[in-house]
Amino acid sequence: MASRTGRISLFSFVLILLIAGTVVMSQRFFPYYWDFWQMKEITKTTARTWKILGRQVADDKLATMIEDRGLSEYLDSSFCDMVDRSRGVYVHCSWEVDVYYPFSEKIKTLAFQTEHFQSLDD
Repeated sequence: MASRTGRISLFSFVLILLIAGTVVMSQRFFPYYWDFWQMKEITKTTARTWKILGRQVADDKLATMIEDRGLSEYLDSSFCDMVDRSRGVYVHCSWEVDVYYPFSEKIKTLAFQTEHFQSLDD
């Protein structure tokens, strides 16, 4: 990476900047996408719990799982709709998060939604 004179080449400098930028952006945005993946599992578990144990137990399970996974900072069980359909149960959750770009005043709104339908026949 260093040239024979001991200086860093332009390529090395640009590469270091790209890596640093990727790390900063990942630290800013990745946690919200990680939470999305966790909510996909929570939504599925809630639908299955509703099918097996009933709506009230599923409501309680949803709130507990959100709290236990540390998502309650900006997520709430009220962001989820639970609909009883003729052939099964349907759970749909949607939320938005405003995230500041590093070193600026610009905001990026991230919108997420998860859903799961659990057939009564399964």
